[in-house]
Amino acid sequence: MRSDRPRSGAAAPNRLLKFRYDLQAQLAEGPVLDTWRAHDRLRNEPVIVKILREKWAADEKAARRWMLQLRKQRGFTMRSSAVMIETGRDGDSYYLAREYVDGPSLERWMSQPRDVDEVLGVAVQILRTMAIWHESGMCHGQLHPGNIILHDDGPVFCDWDVTATTLNCLGVLAARRKHQVYLAPEVREAYKATPRSDVYSLGVALWEMLTGRRLASELDERPAASLVNPALPPELDVVVEGMLRPDPDDRYPAAQAAETLARLRSRAEPQVEPSPRERRRQRVRDRRELPRKPLPWPVVMILVFYRFLFVLLFTLLVCGGTLAGMGYASYRYLVDSIPPEVIVPDVTGKPIETARALFEEDLHLGFTVTLKQAHPSVPAGNVVSTRPEAGRRVREGRTVEVVISTGAELVTVPRLVELPLDEAQTTLERLGLKTGIAQKAADARVPAGAVISQSPGPGRKVAPSTPVNLKISTGAESAEGDPENRPEAASAVKVVPPTTKAKRVGRVKITVPSEPRLTWVKIVVRDDAGERTVYNELRYAGDVVLKNVEGEGETVVEVFLNGTRVETKVL
Repeated sequence: MRSDRPRSGAAAPNRLLKFRYDLQAQLAEGPVLDTWRAHDRLRNEPVIVKILREKWAADEKAARRWMLQLRKQRGFTMRSSAVMIETGRDGDSYYLAREYVDGPSLERWMSQPRDVDEVLGVAVQILRTMAIWHESGMCHGQLHPGNIILHDDGPVFCDWDVTATTLNCLGVLAARRKHQVYLAPEVREAYKATPRSDVYSLGVALWEMLTGRRLASELDERPAASLVNPALPPELDVVVEGMLRPDPDDRYPAAQAAETLARLRSRAEPQVEPSPRERRRQRVRDRRELPRKPLPWPVVMILVFYRFLFVLLFTLLVCGGTLAGMGYASYRYLVDSIPPEVIVPDVTGKPIETARALFEEDLHLGFTVTLKQAHPSVPAGNVVSTRPEAGRRVREGRTVEVVISTGAELVTVPRLVELPLDEAQTTLERLGLKTGIAQKAADARVPAGAVISQSPGPGRKVAPSTPVNLKISTGAESAEGDPENRPEAASAVKVVPPTTKAKRVGRVKITVPSEPRLTWVKIVVRDDAGERTVYNELRYAGDVVLKNVEGEGETVVEVFLNGTRVETKVL
């Protein structure tokens, strides 16, 4: 937007805003907004970024209203205004990005001495551009030399949307203190801007350019321009004072002031005497026209043919130009209707409310939960994965599919009683559980080295890596006075060795259905050792899953698709 160089000592913060804008140099610090020059990675061109200061961003309700009201003005474009790219929020920062307009500001241009002809020429250009604005119903309200850019194609007015929105949403003037001297009395006192307020602002700047003096505040004395600069014609005082009248209804309109200054400028230009050759031509033109003889008919026919040919070519050019203009307008309409691209952020592990606000409010993307699944490391209610993946470029309005964690999957504790200690430990490791405290105790009914009891008991649902405490038998121990441990009693007890259970092996084949696009496939095995999950993954439609399963004793295999049991198989 502004082409002024960064102030001395203003260092680039090395900050990436919204994964898109590289802030390079700070151009100005205002009471409400800080202005930065940045590089747009998406458009690969320089831009201007205005960031709401922390004092005003703290009021989240007012700052959000400020951002949404600016977003409504995004589609407005005029040749004499800087185009807004987008508004948004990055963390606690609210920002506005607009195009970078090359050219010096009027404030920098008027810092150098200028002659009267140059000053009047620039003033006429600005007033004529201002008149076009006013005829189309637009009004800046807080115009000053700092937000007028002198581009090669004509003056460009900046910050017209920011000033009005800041005044409406935050109730303060966006202009800095040194620029408030250019504001009209009705804007400073009643915050009421009209098209004549812009004329007043330019009138103050015109007075300063003609006199070479700068007003420090609105209370400074402002004599007639010709009294400060005697070289000025007295007629200029009438125009300048007409632009600076306190009552808005008494001021000149922009169009009238522009034409008056243009006439004064042309009158001040030196008159060039015509050359002798030009005087002779003028005498010939003033001489009475001599009678002409009729042209021969062949000459007439040739002239008629050339006239017809000229009309035909002119018609073809007009039709071709019209078709080309319509084609270009259709092309621009299609290009402008394409939503801008955004980068999908990484929200893995974040709560679903935070991810939804980021996608829907800040990036304008759709948000839908396609699957809920267990995950060993992601807490319940947090995001496991997204599709498209983080870092991908997508258009605004696209729906992002999200997988949500239901927490760690619970494991069923198997029955370990009467199993040897080694086999019990192997069973716990296979199910993802840990062996807890192993206590030894004498028991004539359980062989030595086998499990007497367990805690927690079989069939309980516990989290992975939960320790299971075991009581291990040391066999029958004889103790005098204990009838159960006497040799006679011990000989009467029949120790039955543990039976060896048959191992069963099978193969499961699953074809994932065509709807929906993503399906969670889960295979559960139940045998004498307990219940365990041998397959648990997210697969696409049409995939074929082949899984070898095995179990001890009576083995039942169950297949689940998206949590619904679809097949039961006994090995």
